[in-house]
Amino acid sequence: MGPVEPPQDVFCRPQTDLKGRRAVLDAFVVNTGDGGGVGRARGARGHQAIVNSPPPSADQPSVDSSILNLALALDRVGGDRELLQEVAQVFLEASPELLQRVQKAVADRDSKALEQAAHALKGSVGNFAAEDVYQAAMRLEKMGRSGNLDGVEKALADLEAEMVRLSPALVDLSSGGPK
Repeated sequence: MGPVEPPQDVFCRPQTDLKGRRAVLDAFVVNTGDGGGVGRARGARGHQAIVNSPPPSADQPSVDSSILNLALALDRVGGDRELLQEVAQVFLEASPELLQRVQKAVADRDSKALEQAAHALKGSVGNFAAEDVYQAAMRLEKMGRSGNLDGVEKALADLEAEMVRLSPALVDLSSGGPK
């Protein structure tokens, strides 16, 4: 079986002008309030593509591939490295609030809020093909959806640890990466 292509949405179309780039960023940052989320969920197809994605070329920033798949992340923004840097910066600014919403939902034992907050975070990290963070957020989303919060504190600790691992990679990415 050949590589699985990511879904064709706004992040997969090349953007050549500033207005188009702004539209992509606007689509990324949907809403960080309780009624919405940041990012666009990718679903299983996009994440299966991680396994078959080519390695980054020598002219791409060096980002730890065990944390995120740079080639796939670039593909999701039509190969536009500057746009990916901007999306990473937006995520770095929005992620503390997203994580705080997940933490509050866990503390309040609010399964519906947990499902929504974890879903928003999952969709956001999906833009970077950050599979471990994505999986940790999806685990919490599923716990929230089912209403079964047994082990939710451990699942939250796992998500927090993965976010700590992801942050330096996104800081590198947002600054253009090491030369």
